Amino acid sequence: MDYRQAVVKTLQVAIVFRDNYTRKINENESNHIRRNIINLIDMMPSGSETQGPQFVRSGLDQGVFKITCSDQRSLNWLKESAQRIEPIEGSGFTAS
Repeated sequence: MDYRQAVVKTLQVAIVFRDNYTRKINENESNHIRRNIINLIDMMPSGSETQGPQFVRSGLDQGVFKITCSDQRSLNWLKESAQRIEPIEGSGFTAS
């Protein structure tokens, strides 16, 4: 693994169910997570000096919703915001 790959790996997180980290996420749940993250970004104050979070890649991989952030600031935002994703059937989310 080269330096770039190592950095990308540290900026990658999985969005998982808060009460069951091993529960697989299906396609509908994946779409729900993606829509909620977009809504959270859209609700950020406009015209602020700070740029919104940026992601390199996201998607479902063998039942895990993975997101690779472009920088540490985006990763911090995602870790804080994942808890605000609307729960599904009473199960909330977290970034791990």
